[in-house]
Amino acid sequence: MIGRKLDGKPTQQPTEQKIFTTISLGGLWEHQDKNGDTYLSGPLNGYITINIFPNKFKKGKAPDYYVSLTSAKNKPNPIGPDDIDGYDD
Repeated sequence: MIGRKLDGKPTQQPTEQKIFTTISLGGLWEHQDKNGDTYLSGPLNGYITINIFPNKFKKGKAPDYYVSLTSAKNKPNPIGPDDIDGYDD
C-alpha cells in the first residue's frame, strides 16, 4: 500500500496483516491429590487428558507450572502407525 507523507511524497507502507486466532482446547477442573495439593486436569479430545501441576520446588527461573498429557484410560489410541505418512515397519 502506498501512502503520502505530510510533504506530499509517496511512502511505502507494509501490507502484511497479523491475524491472531484463539483455539479452545477444553476446560480444566481443580482437583486435590492425596497430599491435599491442588492441580488442574481436563480432557482435550476424549483420548488425551491434560494435567497442570504447580512447581512446589521452584528455584530461580524454573517454570511455575508443569504440564503433562496422558492417554485416557480404556480409550483406544486414535492414531496408529498406519495413520502416519511415510511410516514403514
